Amino acid sequence: MASKQVKSKDYVDSSDDSEVEPISKVDKRKRKVAQTKNPAKPSKKAKKDSNSEDESSSVNSWPLSAKRNVTISEFRGQMMVDIREFYLNDSGEQKPGKKGISLSIEQWEKLKEVIPVIDAKLAV
Repeated sequence: MASKQVKSKDYVDSSDDSEVEPISKVDKRKRKVAQTKNPAKPSKKAKKDSNSEDESSSVNSWPLSAKRNVTISEFRGQMMVDIREFYLNDSGEQKPGKKGISLSIEQWEKLKEVIPVIDAKLAV
């Protein structure tokens, strides 16, 4: 019996070895969506202990208003000053939103330098 050779990843042997069937792009997308929607798979991100996260963020976080905070954090080994809006998720936990800015230490220092100029302009 001669063995079949698959010339492309787009072809898969059928179960009865009678012919080679192409896989459509739609089938590939459906398979990919099904894999991402599978709740049984564990998340790739490691979840932190919520108590340790709350303690560290409260030490390095200061409220500007009911929904805005200034936070000092580390991202890829670089210290950042984060000014961000927060929202309450379904379980009532405060989570960072999309609206905000993260400043490097150099950008933060520059902002501090121009604050007197901004204050002078606002006094008009």
